[in-house]
Amino acid sequence: MSLDKFTRNTIFGLVASLNSSLGSFLGLVIVGRMLGPTGAGTVAIGIWLTGMAVTFADLGLPLTIARFTPELMAQGEMAYAEEIGPYFFRPILFSTTIVVGLFGELALGGAQWFRENLRLNVLSESPDSIWLVIAFIFAVQALNNFGLSVLRGRQSFDVAAKLTAISLPLQLVATGAGCFYAGAEGALVGYAMGSIACAGLALQYARRTTGLPENLRQRAWRFAVNNWGVGLISVIVWSRLEIGFLDYWRGAKEAGLFAVSYTLCNLAAQAPLLMTGGLLPLFAERHALRDRRGLCDAYASAIRFVALLLFPACFGMAAIAPLFLPVLFGAEFAEASASATVLIAMQAFGSISTVSSTLLLACEKSSFLVRTGLIGVVVSLLAGVTAIPAFGVMGAVATRSAVQSFLTLASFIYVAKALNLPFPLSKFARIVVAAIGCAVFARVIVLEWQAPAALALAIGSGAVVYGSLILMLNVLEPNELQLSRMLAGKVLFKAALRKAS
Repeated sequence: MSLDKFTRNTIFGLVASLNSSLGSFLGLVIVGRMLGPTGAGTVAIGIWLTGMAVTFADLGLPLTIARFTPELMAQGEMAYAEEIGPYFFRPILFSTTIVVGLFGELALGGAQWFRENLRLNVLSESPDSIWLVIAFIFAVQALNNFGLSVLRGRQSFDVAAKLTAISLPLQLVATGAGCFYAGAEGALVGYAMGSIACAGLALQYARRTTGLPENLRQRAWRFAVNNWGVGLISVIVWSRLEIGFLDYWRGAKEAGLFAVSYTLCNLAAQAPLLMTGGLLPLFAERHALRDRRGLCDAYASAIRFVALLLFPACFGMAAIAPLFLPVLFGAEFAEASASATVLIAMQAFGSISTVSSTLLLACEKSSFLVRTGLIGVVVSLLAGVTAIPAFGVMGAVATRSAVQSFLTLASFIYVAKALNLPFPLSKFARIVVAAIGCAVFARVIVLEWQAPAALALAIGSGAVVYGSLILMLNVLEPNELQLSRMLAGKVLFKAALRKAS
């Protein structure tokens, strides 16, 4: 894959994912402003349950398509690249139908039975009809994920960007209207509108297929099963499991406080991480062509490039969180400032593992992620019945940060030892030092001038400090400087075109 093609994929992948993430973020801001902490908690729990169900029902197949399609295209097997999407659509449709039926059962009396017999009180503050809403969101999200994976596998990132751009305003308008007319249930329906366009695209794959070769089917299913295990583990370790425990032990309000902390965390980390959308096709292509030197260079460069964006974003957001959070969501959420600060800062160390995880998936070594992830699952579940009931939101933040840091360290050590791909520690450490300088400078401004206008000054000054330290510490390689200029140039060019039109 050429640098220009990777850059193009990165830009469009970033735009597509930013549209989706921006919709989720602004949607929760709307909910927090209109419904308060309790309403925000209910919506966050519904979204979390939907995400868990999607991961359970997708069988690891969407990422399998994204992984094998570029390999088949690189090898010239275009017919099989066209068939792999329709081939795996039927299993997805079958599992999706089953889960929709289960949610329907909860709405028709199942939730009441769980409350009376097992004392499970998830969403007990809402009418049982909310489970029908969750069933609808789940179905739309499951089809959306499948459609996006096919587009990413075929490297049609521009199409994904257009579809998500269409969905963003629809989602925000629908969320606001839903809050006004139907409370939390209406807000959840509005949230689903952000996935409706790509969900419709996925339906075109409901057609007959000529099948795939036996060896390809075996490899793809083996990858899917391992990836499914990784996904199920990620739901517990990397997703918002803490919201469920907080709702059960502490109520919807504390779940809402954690949800806004997590939302700020995502706001800081998502943009850098979304620029990794082109990594899986790149790593998969290098691995398929047995280009070891190219794979090694791409891996080291990806770590530096992601860290370069991720750490100042997370550390900087953590620095301004005590002022930014109540300004954004309202004064009712000010008590979440401390948890947000810790959670966002530690997220940087957890999220950098996206690079190592993507590499392991591309090299079909995801079984390691399953094995180490199981340790994280056990610790997370233990925290859910010990630290979270005792310490609430801060207990959830502390255990989450510890588990994610451990798994991140383990993955990078494994890649270095088993795959002989070293971690660029020297450059990485310099980036962290520069990000700390950025955060300290921004925090001083926020503490000295506690007014909304201080946010702009803190962000701008922190960025200048960070950029200066990056240059002083000689962090970037020549090719990374070239990539940065290309990304910046193309983004500015597209912005100019939009302004002119």
